[in-house]
Amino acid sequence: MGTRQVGSSGDLEIYYNRRGERIDHDTYLAHAADRDYKVVKKTIIHGNEVSTVWLGIDHSYGTGMILIFETMVFGGPLWESFERRYTTEGEALLGHSIISEMISWWYANKIGRHEWVKVSGRGNG
Repeated sequence: MGTRQVGSSGDLEIYYNRRGERIDHDTYLAHAADRDYKVVKKTIIHGNEVSTVWLGIDHSYGTGMILIFETMVFGGPLWESFERRYTTEGEALLGHSIISEMISWWYANKIGRHEWVKVSGRGNG
């Protein structure tokens, strides 16, 4: 799981199921149309939607381990552009939990953007 497989034509195979196993295009399309298969987890925290989904297409673009899961946050002043990609479903679920906890902590402490940058180490302060 998580390794690249080269097809008989020598091209990298780009479609993967949630277990990280190579699948064909038709199977990918069937999974992509199935919301229950595609959505790994969703959490709403203070109006922020943390969304973790199976992408099925390798988003590493040949630069490392396959990246077939993604967590994004929609809403909120700091989180709108948050995006992380993962190789395994387990990593994706852990990432989902971590960002959910970070958002909860941020709201519980009611800090502003400037303070968040200092606490998180993001940006130049």
